[in-house]
Amino acid sequence: MYNSHSDKPLVSIVIPTYNRKDMLKVALDSVLEQDYENIEIIVADNASTDGTDLLMQEYIKNNENIIYIKRKINIGPLDNGYMAYKEVAKGKYMYFLCDDDYLISQTFIKNAVEIFDKYPNVMLVTGHVQMYFEEYNRYITIPYLGERLVRGIDYLFRQSTVTLPHYYPEIISLFFLIRKDFLDKNNFFHSFKESGDLAIRFSFSAFGDIYFLKEFVGCYVLHNGVRETSNINSLYNDCNSTLKFIDNIVSLYSNLYPQYADFFQDYIPIKIADAFIRDRIFKTFHLYKYTKEKIKKIKKFLKESGIKNKNKKIFNFLYNVLITNHSHISISPLIYENVYNSYTYFSILRIVFYNINTSLLGFLIDKNINRLKIWLLFFNITIKINLKPKYYKIPQLYAYASKDIKKSSKLDVYYIINKYTEKQITSDTDIDKLIAVEDIKENEPITKSNTHHTI
Repeated sequence: MYNSHSDKPLVSIVIPTYNRKDMLKVALDSVLEQDYENIEIIVADNASTDGTDLLMQEYIKNNENIIYIKRKINIGPLDNGYMAYKEVAKGKYMYFLCDDDYLISQTFIKNAVEIFDKYPNVMLVTGHVQMYFEEYNRYITIPYLGERLVRGIDYLFRQSTVTLPHYYPEIISLFFLIRKDFLDKNNFFHSFKESGDLAIRFSFSAFGDIYFLKEFVGCYVLHNGVRETSNINSLYNDCNSTLKFIDNIVSLYSNLYPQYADFFQDYIPIKIADAFIRDRIFKTFHLYKYTKEKIKKIKKFLKESGIKNKNKKIFNFLYNVLITNHSHISISPLIYENVYNSYTYFSILRIVFYNINTSLLGFLIDKNINRLKIWLLFFNITIKINLKPKYYKIPQLYAYASKDIKKSSKLDVYYIINKYTEKQITSDTDIDKLIAVEDIKENEPITKSNTHHTI
């Protein structure tokens, strides 16, 4: 639906594309099916040679809100999308849709705009994201907490990444609507073009909040093959740029919250390294399946990248996640088909134990219950162990009422750094097991006195 005379705020949706006309058609159709009435669609064609221009001519005939840009030469996927936003987009709100992804909910744009109108401090709106893994032909959805407004600093502290999960789901790719005026003045987005979504994700928390809608935004497609930007030369460049970006983000939050400067020095480098550098290495070396040859190549890259000299914490983290966790140790030459494979993203050691035919001697690390099992002859012992490296410790955040809460009702809270009283509930508390024992006004602190455990 489109109405050029609508009084609704304009939403700009940028779709960069290159030689994916069939996928582009799916992406375009998913936008045209949105029930919001004032959308401009900007398709930036990066000099495609597969007939994308012919496809777009058909769309332009029937849709006056589509703007088609055909590049004379391929300027690279990052600049292609960025220039379309910078030079053409006029909307109050922005959405970047990759040509191989698509929107799912037809009401997402409309509902997101309503959230922006209701909450002036919200910088971006997101929701459920479905992921399609081409390698395994499977759809996966990240566990979701439900609809809610989340304070920016709360999300920064407790956001998930693939290897380091936490309370809030990871923002997947660019599946969010964002205020364009915030984007226009966001120096991190303009300077760190290697990953616009990462720049937004780790900077918005300093300026505002995030809202999670209880609906699917879209589908993120992960392909078998190496992506357009995945090559060893771009990987070196991306790593160097990311290290500079990390320093800038650390400075941003350390200046805003000087009492937590030490925490940001530990936390932000590891989180960004997991969200981007690890991901780039994973895709460049195609680590959907590990081999000894790939491990050698990763070791060579890490050695030659200079990461160890620039940030030893990041180097140790990447080495643990990409190499140590995938090292194999055989403790018997007699190998049987019964293989105990212990693997955890958080472990500092991965062991693959091949059973001896007599089973007289052996040991096994069980990732599910953090146990080291050792057996010798007919004796065995089990030792509780902790295989999770402590890269950082999340400071406590303090709970306040998100809205008026009635007595005997479940709590609806947000968290911030500063506390109001000594008895205040923190983010370490399982808030879902508490109810209010008295009426609590919006923005009042949640304390041990005005709450009680449910039965």
